[in-house]
Amino acid sequence: MFGEFRGALAEQYVLGQLIAAAGIRPFYWSSETGRAEVDFLVDSPAGTVPIEVKSGVNLRSKSLGVYLAKYRPNTAIRTSPADYRVSLRGSTKLVELPLYAIGQVARYL
Repeated sequence: MFGEFRGALAEQYVLGQLIAAAGIRPFYWSSETGRAEVDFLVDSPAGTVPIEVKSGVNLRSKSLGVYLAKYRPNTAIRTSPADYRVSLRGSTKLVELPLYAIGQVARYL
């Protein structure tokens, strides 16, 4: 059962943590064609930050890549079961934040 709904459960968990632990009201983005979507957008003093939720170890994020290419935000966050790390994706700082630490997301905004 959890294999089939793992992605939806991870997104619900992250949404709950953003609202309850971090006090953040996230938004949603999809491309004009509907072929790309970012799970959450968060307003911050430094600009809009996209947050992509991955429930497994495959960290490919086509939709996040589309968003980054179009809007070039300063920071993007991808949360997953993977370890913490920070890298550059073009001019965007990509923060890989473990799912268990998503309540601390305000530090990176």
